[in-house]
This record gives sequence, C-alpha cells and structure tokens, in this order.
Amino acid sequence: MKNLYKHLLVGIIIIAVALVILNLYKVEKQGIQSSGDLSPEVRSSPIYNGTTLIKVTGIGSIKAKPNTIYISLIIEVQADTPGEALSKATSRANQLISYLKDKGVQDQNITTTSVALTPVYDYDQKPPKIVAYKAYYSLRVRLTDLKLAGEILGDAIYHGATGLGQISFGISEEKSKELRLQAIKLAYENALKTAEALAEAAGLRITGIKSMSVQSGYTPPIYHTRAEAGSVPLMPGEGQVSVSVYVEFIAEP
Repeated sequence: MKNLYKHLLVGIIIIAVALVILNLYKVEKQGIQSSGDLSPEVRSSPIYNGTTLIKVTGIGSIKAKPNTIYISLIIEVQADTPGEALSKATSRANQLISYLKDKGVQDQNITTTSVALTPVYDYDQKPPKIVAYKAYYSLRVRLTDLKLAGEILGDAIYHGATGLGQISFGISEEKSKELRLQAIKLAYENALKTAEALAEAAGLRITGIKSMSVQSGYTPPIYHTRAEAGSVPLMPGEGQVSVSVYVEFIAEP
C-alpha cells in the first residue's frame, strides 16, 4: 500500500514538472516572436494604425504701433489734521477730473487707482511725534489721442495734479484681438514647418492633425518713466502681440 502511494506521488511530481517545462517553452517562443516583429503596428498605438505623432509648439508674433496711452496723475497734499488733508486732496481731485472732462475724456477712461492718508512724524523728537497728515490720490487716464495726452501731461499740474506718474503705451482690446488672430496663423505656420522638417528627416510625411490648441498670448505694455511738466513729446515706439500654439501632427511613411 505504501509503495502504491509512493508511485502516485512520483507520478504527480513528474506531471507537474512537465507542465512547468511546457509553459516555459510557450513563453519563450512568444518572446522570440515578439522581439523579431518590428512592424509599425507593434511599435505604434493601434489607434493610429502605425502612424507617428509629431508634437510641436509654434510661436507667432505681430508687431504694431500702440494706439492707446495710459497716464498716471498724482495729487499729494499735507495739512495739520486728517480731515483737512483729505479735503484738500478731494478739492484738487475734483478740479483735475473736471479739467479732464473738459478736454473730452470720458468717465469710463478715468479711474481712481489709489487713495491714502498717512501721518507725518517728526523723528527729531523722542519719541517721534505726529506733526501733520499727508493725503495721496492718483488717477489713471486712458487716451487714444497722443496729442491730447501730451497736452494733459503738460497742463495737469495747473489743474489740480501735483505730479505725474508712470506712462505706458499699449494696444487696444479690439486691435489686440485682431492682431492675436494673425499671430495664431503665424504660430501654426511655424509649427507646421517644424513638423515637416522633422518628418522629412525621419523619412515620413505629414498626413493630418490629431489635436491643436492655443497655449498662450501676450501683449506687453511699453513703459516710460515719469514725465516733467511742460511740452511733453510722446514716442510710442512699437508694440508686439505674441501667441504660441501646440499641435500634434500625424505622420506616415
């Protein structure tokens, strides 16, 4: 009886070993077939049936003369009390706004950008003592007439302003949109040329597009330093609208 069990156990072990060897042989055979098959269907995504994706970012830029100027007008006054300081600043601000409207500037092009009230200390005293109060008020004016902007910059200090802030030139929103569309076309052409060069180097040709998107667009302002009162010549220079696009091109042999 013991011999019978012994023979059965040996038989089961032999069968198990045989099955393991058979499985190893199948796996090895499949590995050899896979490593020797270098067809496009194996190397590429089945979705594109062996095609290659060439992913490119193209950049397009359009230069244009700015048609908008932004100027900052400042009011800074000092008085013995906070109320008096604010009252003086408010009076000057009303005078300045009236002047701007008389020059034809519309309400939507006049923006209050800052209002502040701070104490003035005498640091020679110990401890420092408040001796006055300073009120600060600033306006941002948007203009499209450079000649008018020059006049306002030269005359604003005689109509309430106590100083001139930063000046910047830009491109209006309507014009910027128009230029952006032109820049997108240039960016796509740039991406296509790059993709065609890559495809040609690899022995391929562009046959289609999988996807594309506009990555970014930027219209940088042109800044100028503070201007002095008097006759102010304004040279806007040249602005630029830049856009980048991302395109996935389909290439085939």
